[in-house]
Amino acid sequence: MKRQKKKTGFSIPWLSKKPSSSPVRRKRPAPVSWGRRLLQLLVVLVVVSALGGMGVGFVYLERYVRSLPVVAERTGPLELVGPPAWISNELQDKIVQAAGGRSFPLDRDQGRRMAERLGELAWVYGVSVQTTEKTFRIEAGYRKPIAVIEYGGKKFYLVRVERDDPLYSETEVRVVVLDYVPVEKLLLPKIIGFASKPPTQPGELWHSTEIIAAVELLTALGRMDQISSPTKPLLADLDRIDISNHAGRKNSGSIHTILFAKDGTEVWWGAAYGESHRYLEATEQEKIALLYTFFKQYGTIRGIDRGVGQFIDLRNPQKMFPRPLN
Repeated sequence: MKRQKKKTGFSIPWLSKKPSSSPVRRKRPAPVSWGRRLLQLLVVLVVVSALGGMGVGFVYLERYVRSLPVVAERTGPLELVGPPAWISNELQDKIVQAAGGRSFPLDRDQGRRMAERLGELAWVYGVSVQTTEKTFRIEAGYRKPIAVIEYGGKKFYLVRVERDDPLYSETEVRVVVLDYVPVEKLLLPKIIGFASKPPTQPGELWHSTEIIAAVELLTALGRMDQISSPTKPLLADLDRIDISNHAGRKNSGSIHTILFAKDGTEVWWGAAYGESHRYLEATEQEKIALLYTFFKQYGTIRGIDRGVGQFIDLRNPQKMFPRPLN
């Protein structure tokens, strides 16, 4: 019998083609190296640090913004352009109050609203407001009082409406009423004895022939002062005008209009201004010339103080010096 040769070599069971009866084991993942873990840790730390730094940065930024000084809105005061010399501090304060205050944000809308508010003030007209970088420039016309009255325990001013005033009329003389504000630089005689009821709302017209005549008389005297006696006006001596017998309503034989000097001297003017021809009196021009002749000679119309008489009669047509009568 032939002997079978023994096979030599090593036998590795798990390389054998014969199926194994033992259960199949899953492969374990390869262990992560320490270097890679360290790298991942560093990345996480960097991200966390960045986020934390941003948060802290926002906190400090917010605090910084809060600590910055607040830039104030630009504001400016009112500036009256070319106000009349007679305007008083009290009247300026009234204008400021009507405008809404002393300082405003410098913008055009504010200027427009300011012009609207000032347009409601009876003392001014034709108001325009220009907004500059520093101020509000206010240009306006001013109604200048010519006389003062008292009614219902209150004082009011009377103004003759001039040509540039929106209330002006080509066909009639108009008088507007203003509320009382001290204007000490103006010479303002009182008008007393009027029978008509004045309007008490500032800015309204007073359609009264007796008042219009008295205002026209004062206007004529004021113009004469500017021409012949600007430094020492006759109006400075005049206290009041009494029109209680206007058109002879109380006594047709008595003097219609009487002017009173501050010492009580009576100036007998006579018929209402513009009506002298109806009563055969001296014309308005003659009366004014006679009165200023007396004023120039004595330096005043205070006949009582000067000891030259208690009244001056201007009514008689004459071209001679009016002598005071005792």
